[in-house]
Amino acid sequence: MKKILLTLTILGLSTLCANAKEFTVADTVSQEYLQNNGYSSSAIEIVGRSKARAMGEEYNGYVDRSLFRNRAGWFGKFLRYTDPSLDDDSFMNHDIKYYPSIYDL
Repeated sequence: MKKILLTLTILGLSTLCANAKEFTVADTVSQEYLQNNGYSSSAIEIVGRSKARAMGEEYNGYVDRSLFRNRAGWFGKFLRYTDPSLDDDSFMNHDIKYYPSIYDL
C-alpha cells in the first residue's frame, strides 16, 4: 500500500510540475512564439498590426519606403497606378471610408 501511495504521489507531483508554466493569450501573439511555430513573416506582420490597432497604438514594423517613392516621373506613377499587384502599403494602413472614391479602383 505504501508503494502504491508513494508512486501515485510522485506521479501527481510530476504532473503538477509539467503544468506549472503559465501560458497566456499574450504569449500566443508574441513575435517569438509565432516565429517558433512556423508562421510566415506576413502573418506575423498582420498579427502585429492587428494588435497595435486594437490597443490604439501606432505600428512600427518594417516598411521599405523606397518602393513607394515616385521614380521615373509621371510614367512610373502611371505604371504603378495600372499595376494591381503592386504593394502600396495600404493593406491594414488606411481608414475605412463608407463612400466610394477614385482610390477604390
